[in-house]
Amino acid sequence: PALWFHLGLSCSELNDDDQAIAAFERARALAPRRPDTYFDLGLLYSRTGDLGKAKEAYRAGLALDPADSSALQNYIWLLIKAGQYEDAIAPLLRLKKDAKLTLPARAGLIECYLKTAQPSKADTESDELIRSGIASPADQTKLAATLIEHDAPQSAEKLLKNSLTLDPNQANAQSALGTIYLAQRKLYEASLALERAVQLDPDSSEYALAFARVLLIRKQQHALLAFLKSVEPKFGKLPDFKYALARAYFGVTQYQDAANVLENLLLSNPRRQDWIYFVLCNTYLDLGKYVQAEQAYRKAIDINPKNPAYYEPFATLMRKQGPDKLDEVIVQLKRAHQYNPDDPQISLQLALCYESKEQLPDAAALLERVVQQAPDISLAHVALTRIYFRLGKKTEGEREKATVQALQEKLDQQKVRSNSAPQSTMDDQP
Repeated sequence: PALWFHLGLSCSELNDDDQAIAAFERARALAPRRPDTYFDLGLLYSRTGDLGKAKEAYRAGLALDPADSSALQNYIWLLIKAGQYEDAIAPLLRLKKDAKLTLPARAGLIECYLKTAQPSKADTESDELIRSGIASPADQTKLAATLIEHDAPQSAEKLLKNSLTLDPNQANAQSALGTIYLAQRKLYEASLALERAVQLDPDSSEYALAFARVLLIRKQQHALLAFLKSVEPKFGKLPDFKYALARAYFGVTQYQDAANVLENLLLSNPRRQDWIYFVLCNTYLDLGKYVQAEQAYRKAIDINPKNPAYYEPFATLMRKQGPDKLDEVIVQLKRAHQYNPDDPQISLQLALCYESKEQLPDAAALLERVVQQAPDISLAHVALTRIYFRLGKKTEGEREKATVQALQEKLDQQKVRSNSAPQSTMDDQP
């Protein structure tokens, strides 16, 4: 058996896998109690893609020598590769006892717990990992990325905070933490973290654009424009940069500059052209270029007719241009209604068009459905009040009129509470 075993090793070194497997199988038959043979067979079967036989070989070898950490690692890797995360947990718990391998074992456990819908156990494992002090800041940041990938942001946040306490100069950790804060709507904290990521790695377009996005969401348009102009020499040719720059120009009311950037951007055939056309529409409207705005709305709808956000402003613009445009708008809105039958805004716009064409019963029917779906849309109640009175339905009109008044009182109370409440300590800070 020893000669067959060494022949298998020699063939394996020469990458003659078939001959190596044949030799090891002969050695195993002659000496079935030797675990090394099974481990080498497992490695070879894995290398040749026969994962079933590889797992069988590792299981047999580990039954003879359960303390072989290297073999246990390989066996776990096979289970994870095969998607058998539940089966990998028990061997990972064994591997965790090996001081040299406890870190990768804990990382593997966290991933398997997440894959098997056991987030509380993953969180506990993360806490133990932090307390143990065995993971370097870089290791913790890497593991946090895995947690983010598996939708466990709270555990990732704890790891990232601890990692940055140990080493605050990690651009990737600052960026990851900023992204988590952004998802939590902790905009001030997100801004600080992402700004720090940009400072640590000023050549990263990913970090720069993420920071720009936070500034845009926080409506810090002047700060956004100043930042983008400062990094324009590095990232000015990127489509996402151009889009952010256009939004910044729009935010500071430099509408012509915004339009110029967006028009230039569209020449490069970027992704999500429908949305770019939609933003361009609003820019044209502020410039008073209604013909161009109409054309841009049409482009956005033609590219992506399923997006309900495009139809409301398009319908509003077309209604302002006169009754001769209504038939076409109604066709477009009916098309949108087919894609989004439960969208109250599309139904509302279609009802307003019917009202403009004096098709009052059709308008009332749609509006009645709208107020059932979305009872807080004040404009729908106002329109329905108007139409009921025009149809001679005084009782229904008075009822809707009272609803409008109640909604307005509710809105006024919300404004009073908002003005009297203490200001947010973070989101509103400059």
